[in-house]
Amino acid sequence: MLAHLRTFLILLLLALGALGCRAEQTLLPPPAEEPALDPLPTAQLDGSWRAIYWLVTYPNGDVVDVWELGGRLELQIEAAIVSGTLFVPGEVTNGIDARVDMQGLALAAGDSATFAQVNDTFVGRAKWRIGDDFLTLVDHPMPGGARFTVVLVRGW
Repeated sequence: MLAHLRTFLILLLLALGALGCRAEQTLLPPPAEEPALDPLPTAQLDGSWRAIYWLVTYPNGDVVDVWELGGRLELQIEAAIVSGTLFVPGEVTNGIDARVDMQGLALAAGDSATFAQVNDTFVGRAKWRIGDDFLTLVDHPMPGGARFTVVLVRGW
């Protein structure tokens, strides 16, 4: 008799469990669909950009205004294709002027932009914040401990 009661209770629990699963399946709404993502939403970056502010802060506390010394960063972006020039004066690079081609791709996601470049520069190593007509890089750490703060404006 005890074996029959145990079997009955097990079958009852299994039946109730199956009903519970079925009830959950029918009462819950279907999962929400993920919104389609534009794989390259870069139209917000299209245009001509140039640096109007560019500071480098070194680990010892020295601050160099690269823009004031003649440093330039100019980008042209169209349909994710980037061209332009980065110029860093010798006063910042131990006496040797550096001019770098900025060829590459721009990628945007939300309020951030990144750059995949042919040449390795701080521009491609950082995540930039997108504003209405500006891109900012605030206190970005670099190898060697220097930190970069740069503001680019559109439409020059």
